[in-house]
Amino acid sequence: YIARSGGPTEDFGVAFRVNSAADLADLTVGRLLTMPVSMVREFSPEAMTVMKISAQQDIDICRKLYARFPKFGEQIAGQPSRVYMREVDMGTDRGLFPEGAGGLPLYQGVMIAAHDYRAAAYVSGRALKAVWAELPFGDPCKAVVPQWRVPRDLVPSKLVNWIGSYQTGFRDIARSTDERSLIAALIQPEVVCGHSVPTITFAGGSPPDILLWLGVANTMYIDFVVRKRLAMHLTYTLMDALPFPRDWRRTPCAEAITARAYALFACGPEMEGFRNAVTGTPGVPRGTEPVEDPGARELLTAEIEVLVARGGYGLNRDDLLFILDPDNILGPNSGVETFKALRNREQRICREYRTQRLVLDA
Repeated sequence: YIARSGGPTEDFGVAFRVNSAADLADLTVGRLLTMPVSMVREFSPEAMTVMKISAQQDIDICRKLYARFPKFGEQIAGQPSRVYMREVDMGTDRGLFPEGAGGLPLYQGVMIAAHDYRAAAYVSGRALKAVWAELPFGDPCKAVVPQWRVPRDLVPSKLVNWIGSYQTGFRDIARSTDERSLIAALIQPEVVCGHSVPTITFAGGSPPDILLWLGVANTMYIDFVVRKRLAMHLTYTLMDALPFPRDWRRTPCAEAITARAYALFACGPEMEGFRNAVTGTPGVPRGTEPVEDPGARELLTAEIEVLVARGGYGLNRDDLLFILDPDNILGPNSGVETFKALRNREQRICREYRTQRLVLDA
């Protein structure tokens, strides 16, 4: 790090992975990336942390995202604002869910996936030895099967009103090596969420605002930003720094996004109340139905990716090519990774590859 006194600084040169004297000696002006000071403030207003970047495209794409929408934690008059809740700590609140007790399901992070509140069922074991069974769409056994339950008389007073409505929940534990770092789902009433599933309500918001946030939160573009700063936990500070659309009425393509998000999130018997409250309201046209078929859900997910990329964040074809695989823009063996290393390691096609053709050709 080098600094000198002088006039105001609008941007500065940066380089990463300079690990030796030889690397430093070889560092030419052409290898430096240009980091705007304004972007450091946007991305990390409290700590002023410089994000992890590998190419100029990282910076350029992030600038586009932040130019479109405000940070999630920013309070804006007349627009919905987020309210977080850490409902139950699985360690310090252990007495709230006794062994073998009945009551409200206690949600853990493994139980949710993108667009899915019934992603896994508890089988056996405890703590790190707990065994969970994946419950893909189409599985006749798909249901909410928790490891623990909280007796109703032990529900903390702060949650009595909180758990009476539908909320959004996201996984607290998030690693850059996972398929996705930000994973969010719609959470039904009458459940308690452990600390690995922080929940959010939207003060002043409506169901279309909730569906819009959920639809955008599970896209690769938000994930692209999250990975620039992520360690092991998706903290409130990091979440508050992300550029999310706030107001359904003022967001391009909003109705097309929320209608598809509804079809993905409103599946399952626990969502009946949500379906009754939302169907026919603005953002969810009459006739829109929940979709359980895995192939149809994959298509809906791809369509949301397209709508958010083009209408929401204004990304172009080159931006999408870089996000899907930096080698598309930088050339073979560039050494820059977004989701590519994960796909190669798992030897299977992730969602980004399955949707690539639709996203690029739209």
